[in-house]
Amino acid sequence: MKKHFDKHGGYKDVEEAKRHPPESMNPEAWCKLIDGLFTTPKYMNRSEKNKANRAKQLYGSYHESQSFANMQHKEVTTSTNLLF
Repeated sequence: MKKHFDKHGGYKDVEEAKRHPPESMNPEAWCKLIDGLFTTPKYMNRSEKNKANRAKQLYGSYHESQSFANMQHKEVTTSTNLLF
């Protein structure tokens, strides 16, 4: 949803973003999401910090939404099963 918000105006033109809700979302709910989350100072601050941290990473994630620890566990389990 945040990518859609950024694509249609983002922080530079919040009113424009509000006029272009995603197809799968009710326009009223879209406006509430923008006002209640995307434009709050806490969210904006966290978003900027995350953006800065992602820029520091040398390599991208190859395990999608799984945690690093979960991925390691699966790799060890799989390789252990292959040995027996």
